[in-house]
Parts: sequence; C-alpha cells; structure tokens
Amino acid sequence: MRKETKFLSEAKGFTLIELLVVVVLIGILSAIATDLFIHVTRSYNKANVIAEIGQNGNLALATMSNEIRNALSVSLIAGGSGLEIVNQDEETIRFCFIPTATANGYIARRVGTGDCSSIPNDTPITDNSLVTGVDVYGGGFNVSTTQPPVVTIRLQLRQPRGVPSRIDFRAETTLETTVSLRTY
Repeated sequence: MRKETKFLSEAKGFTLIELLVVVVLIGILSAIATDLFIHVTRSYNKANVIAEIGQNGNLALATMSNEIRNALSVSLIAGGSGLEIVNQDEETIRFCFIPTATANGYIARRVGTGDCSSIPNDTPITDNSLVTGVDVYGGGFNVSTTQPPVVTIRLQLRQPRGVPSRIDFRAETTLETTVSLRTY
C-alpha cells in the first residue's frame, strides 16, 4: 500500500519551473499579439486618412476640371492663387485657395468677381470639416499660352487639423492635373 500512495502523491501537480515556463511563453505570445494588433490598427488608420485625402482632392479636381473644360475663357488671378473662368452662360466663376490660421484651408468657388483674399459668399469645393475633411495648405493654377489654353491645377493636401497628432493619422499628398478647354 505504501508504494501506491507514494506513487500517487508524486504524480500530482506541476513543478514551479513548469509553471514559470508556461507563464513566460504566454507573456511572449501576448506581447507579439499586442504588437501585431497595434501595427494593424495604425496601418488601418493611415490608410483611411490617405483615402479621405485622396477622395476629397479628386472630387475637387473633377469639379474644377468639368467647369474649366467647358469654359469660354480662362485667366489667372494675381499670383496664381486663383483662377477665373467665363462659362457658357457668360458668368464669371472664380476658384481660389483660402488658407486659414486655425481651421482647414479650402478651395472656394465664387460666382462673380472679387479678390481671392476676401470671398464672403464662397462655396467650399473641398470638405473643410476639422475631423472628416481635408486641409488644403497649398497649390496653384497655371494657364498655358497655347491654343486652346491648358490649365494645370495643383493641390497640396493633408489630414484635417482636428484629427489626433499621432503619426498614424498624419498624411499629405500633392495632386495635379491638366485640363484643356473644349470650347475655345
């Protein structure tokens, strides 16, 4: 009987070393899983910010391109910060870059004439929301002297000012396109 009791008492439980090995392995695996999760989350955030910037910029380029393509005439506003077109209805339309100190910069569309620095009744072409929009921080227009004129539009865009300042929420891009007038 004593041999059976001794055998049963020796077979029960884990040693301290076995428990420590298991705890260390679980710690290593959870550290790897956490790092992988953080990396995937940051990549997802970065991809979303880049997609939003691209989508806003491409929409602005498409809007301006359609109006420029069908314009009767096109000319630069002083310094290349704005573009003036005359459309088929002989309305004057201005596209201007409106930088701001505290909010997102944007591209404005205005029917009528006036200085680009003071557009009171402008319609933003880009989404200038502080969280979901885009900050237009630079860009310009160039009009060639060829016949028909060719307009080059360049936009410098970055994440909106209201998003977190972490690296995975920071992105910027430059978009450029050329448009030739059809109705010249």
